[in-house]
Amino acid sequence: MGTSRQITEGQLQDAKAALQVRVAALQQAGQEPTKFDRDPVWRKLQGRVRQIQSRLRAISGVEAVSAELAQRKIENDARKVAEAAERKAGAKKTKAKGEPAKAGAKPKAKSEDKPVKKEKAAKPKGEKKD
Repeated sequence: MGTSRQITEGQLQDAKAALQVRVAALQQAGQEPTKFDRDPVWRKLQGRVRQIQSRLRAISGVEAVSAELAQRKIENDARKVAEAAERKAGAKKTKAKGEPAKAGAKPKAKSEDKPVKKEKAAKPKGEKKD
């Protein structure tokens, strides 16, 4: 499981603070801001900030998908409850009328209406082959 947004944001603040300390040191040494990318420590700290920002973007994407999924689940549950209530109300109405409970269901066939099954002729058992 990944880190939470709060932890990642804390890491980003720490990385930015470390980068600012290095920038201040470079400026104090008289280096121009356009030449900071030549300093290996600055590049490392800048890369760390970019990595953490990338992770925050990924966390935002996951949170968006999770929120959408939760919303769909709520809508789906509400729809199922409504359908169940509708079916229950519909079943009570049809039972009161004396019709079959299920829509499209046919009344049970009487035993007289059933087709007669054909009997299979008994086959003589053959001899075993050696």
